[in-house]
Parts: sequence; C-alpha cells; structure tokens
Amino acid sequence: MFQKMKNYLVINVNGVDMTGMTDIQFTIKQPTKGLEFTYSGDAIDTSEQGKVIVTIPKSDAAQLAAAEARGQLMFTWPTGIPDATKTFTVPIEELLKGEGYGE
Repeated sequence: MFQKMKNYLVINVNGVDMTGMTDIQFTIKQPTKGLEFTYSGDAIDTSEQGKVIVTIPKSDAAQLAAAEARGQLMFTWPTGIPDATKTFTVPIEELLKGEGYGE
C-alpha cells in the first residue's frame, strides 16, 4: 500500500476515481504519543488504482515512534462535497528509516 520515495509517502487509493478531486490532505495520528500531523497531498495518478503523494518533513517523522499509527485521506469531490476515507494503519517503521532524508 505504501512506497517511500525520498521524503515522500505514496499512498495507493484503490477503487476510487480521483479525477477532479481537490483539497487532498493526509492526516497521521499516533495517540500513544499525542501526535497528529496533517499534510497537503497531490494526486499523481487519478485512475481507479490512483496514487496520492505526500511530503513528510524529517522533523515530523523523527517524532513518531515505532508503534501503531493511523492515517486518513480527506478530499473534496468534483461536486464540492468534502469526504474522507476510513482510517488505516500506517507503517511507521518505514517512515523512521533515514534513507530519503539526505543522510
């Protein structure tokens, strides 16, 4: 579901036509540490096997612990109606690896 490229997180969005979606945002929450971050996202593939790319700063990734975290995509449909996905597990261990942050 995820692929790390430099300091980007690529999120696969299956079964949703993302054509015309706006205001794409990704929120990651780690309640055990009281953390919540929200980032703007860009659709890089709007097919029904679409992809959203999100930049996660190293300073934010460094605050996350190798523990359960939940993610959620929020967006606005072309009709102007806001919506969100169900929450899903985010593999924090992949974000905590130093590769991609210029180390």
